Amino acid sequence: MSRPVVYHRFTEKDDEKLLALVKQYGAEDWKLIASKMHGRNKRQCRDRWFRFLAPDVNHDPWTKEEEDLLIDIVPKLEPRWRQISSYFKGRNDIQVKNRYKSLMRRMKSEKSKSESNENPQILFTDFNTDIDINDDFRIFDDMF
Repeated sequence: MSRPVVYHRFTEKDDEKLLALVKQYGAEDWKLIASKMHGRNKRQCRDRWFRFLAPDVNHDPWTKEEEDLLIDIVPKLEPRWRQISSYFKGRNDIQVKNRYKSLMRRMKSEKSKSESNENPQILFTDFNTDIDINDDFRIFDDMF
């Protein structure tokens, strides 16, 4: 019977232990490594290593060129994130997908802000075209 799979985030301590185990045993025998990582299976250990901890994973901020390429490529290849990641040195499928989704949220937010700010006078001109400012005060006075 296999160990139960525990779904909780890797802690800094977990990462340190995994780094030490990979250094000791190499990045091939994930069954052995997982047996020394309490509550983790071989897939969790392997994924954590290759997607986050391996020395060839690029953790640098995304460049404008990378973002432009990502925006250009994704519509052609989505949802093949692993294939898309091959265009980016040191970026894995998770990084690529997360960055693309983040860019789309930011672009959507900026678009809605710009649309609401494009012509703010419309709100006032539509309602106030035939109203004299003194009329507003008379209406207010009539209320009290």
